[in-house]
Amino acid sequence: MQQNGKRQRRWLKWGFRLMLIGFVGWCIGMIFLVSTIHHRGTVDEAQDADVIVVLGAGLSRSGRPGYALTRRASQAAELWHAGYADTIICTGGLAENRERTEADACREVLSWRG
Repeated sequence: MQQNGKRQRRWLKWGFRLMLIGFVGWCIGMIFLVSTIHHRGTVDEAQDADVIVVLGAGLSRSGRPGYALTRRASQAAELWHAGYADTIICTGGLAENRERTEADACREVLSWRG
């Protein structure tokens, strides 16, 4: 009986070690993934294009452009002012219980930016 108890503890110890190694590997993978995403997000690869497309993003409850849409449209305006394209296309639909589309809010941000 003591032999079975020792064997069971040994398996539990090895199981715990494997889980710990797996968790540490997962953490290292997540750190790598987050750092890669952050690095790619800070690299500007702007180049001349026929058109700049701004993807829609959610509006606030009041119908005003949200942070993501404002940031995207502002970046598009900067690229347009820099001469990368002659045209900007705003996309985005009409969400439920909203009176305006995301594309209309994008157009508003672009008009603020000139």
